[in-house]
Amino acid sequence: MVKNKTVTKDLKNLSDIELQDKYLSLKDEMFQLKIQQVTHQKVANPMRFGVIRKDIARIQTLMNERRKK
Repeated sequence: MVKNKTVTKDLKNLSDIELQDKYLSLKDEMFQLKIQQVTHQKVANPMRFGVIRKDIARIQTLMNERRKK
């Protein structure tokens, strides 16, 4: 649980542009992992799906909070 708080703190320190870049890179990584899975290639770390999905949700939450301000 402590790791999540440090990740969120690190994300809060990023600018809007850096957050957008991080978001796009995570979406691209998720896409690549899904392609590997669909083509029946061995996915090196299947647990990465959940980590990426949660990081994307954290970034989207921060972006929405900033938009509302």
